[in-house]
Amino acid sequence: GCEIGLARKSTIGVLLRLKGNSELEIGLLERRRAFDRAASAILAEAVAQGELRAGVDITVLNRLSVGIFNSLVEWYKSGTGQSAGEVVEIAMRYVRAGLEGA
Repeated sequence: GCEIGLARKSTIGVLLRLKGNSELEIGLLERRRAFDRAASAILAEAVAQGELRAGVDITVLNRLSVGIFNSLVEWYKSGTGQSAGEVVEIAMRYVRAGLEGA
């Protein structure tokens, strides 16, 4: 998923900046909101299962986690050191470590 996003940076960059100024943008914003709801549900389930500490703000965790991967689109350039897969793996380790401490 994230590696595909890095391969299609220009498309993902446009999706991240949607304002809802057209029917197409409104539809895409709703899909993005549906993704956020699904991701929040997964985090809430992790709290219910005891994998994350009770009382943690799910919305904040979701936005921080998604934000990390969205930011890769802004700064990652292929061919400048680590591969997209390596960068995504580093980001995944970072998110996991943060979630475990949450």
